[in-house]
Amino acid sequence: MDDFGEFLMESTLLRREIKNLRKMTGISWEIIEQDYVLSWMLYGISKVDKLKTTMIFKGGTALKKCYFGDYRFSQDLDFSVQGDYPRQEELLDLIIKACKVSEIESGNIDFTCNRYPERDVHPEKQEAFVVHARLPWQRDYNTSVKIEVTTQESVLLPPEDRRVIHGYHEELDCQISTYQIEEIISEKIRAILQFAKKLHERGWGRSRVRDYYDLWRIFSEYSHTIKKEILPDLVQKKCYSKSIIFESIEDLFQEKLLKSLEEWDMWLAPIVPNLPDSDQVIKELRIQLQSIF
Repeated sequence: MDDFGEFLMESTLLRREIKNLRKMTGISWEIIEQDYVLSWMLYGISKVDKLKTTMIFKGGTALKKCYFGDYRFSQDLDFSVQGDYPRQEELLDLIIKACKVSEIESGNIDFTCNRYPERDVHPEKQEAFVVHARLPWQRDYNTSVKIEVTTQESVLLPPEDRRVIHGYHEELDCQISTYQIEEIISEKIRAILQFAKKLHERGWGRSRVRDYYDLWRIFSEYSHTIKKEILPDLVQKKCYSKSIIFESIEDLFQEKLLKSLEEWDMWLAPIVPNLPDSDQVIKELRIQLQSIF
C-alpha cells in the first residue's frame, strides 16, 4: 500500500473511532477531536528534550491522559516547570518544534501554534499558547487546544514519568513527567479556596465546578491509589504558598461556593458522560474529605 492509501485508511479508521466514541459517550465530535489532538501534543512534548525535562503535566487532563483513561474530557494541557525551563520566545519555539514532531509522526495532522493573546499580564507570569490542528477531513485548522505553563508554582512532590493513555488505534510510545496524584488533589482543593477568596474580594471568579467533580471522582473510584496521610500537610503548604487560609473542610462548602454549582451542567455536561447530580457529588465529597482532614 502506498503512502496515500495508508493515509486514507488511517483517516477512515479514526473517523470511525470518533463516531463510535461519540455514540457511546454522548460527547460532541469537536471535543473528541480535541481529545485526540491533546494526546499527540503530549507525544510531541515528550520528544523535545528541554520540554520533557522541565515541564510537569498536571490538572484534570493529566488525570485522564496519565492516570485513569476513562475520565472526563478536556480541552487544554496544564504544566508547571522545574529546573532551567525555557521562557518566552524559546518556549514558543520549542512548542512549535513539538508540533512538528507530532505532525511528522502522526502522518495525518497538520499543526500551527501561536501565543495566546492575554488581555493583561498574568499575575503569576503564566505563559499560554494555542495549538491549531487540521485533521484529515478538515479543510482548515478547525481543532484548537490550549497549553498553559505556570512558572511560579512550587512543585512539592517528585514528578513521575507516566505513560500517555491515548485511547485511539495508534500506539503512542511516550511518557511525560507528571504530578503525583496527591499534588493534583492538593492544587484542586487550593483552587476552590482561591475561588472563594476572589468571590469575597471582587464578587466573581472562574468557576471551579470541575475541581469539585474531579475530587469526588478521584475519591469515589480511585481512593486506593492515594496516599491520604500526606494530604493535610500538602494542602497546607500549597495554600501557604498563595497566602490562602484553610482551616477546615467546611471552607470548601461555603454558601457562596455552593451557589456557583448552579453552573454545574453548563461547565460539565459537554465533557462528562452520564454526569451525576451536583447535590449527590457534594454530599459524598464532604464525607470523603471528613475522613482525611
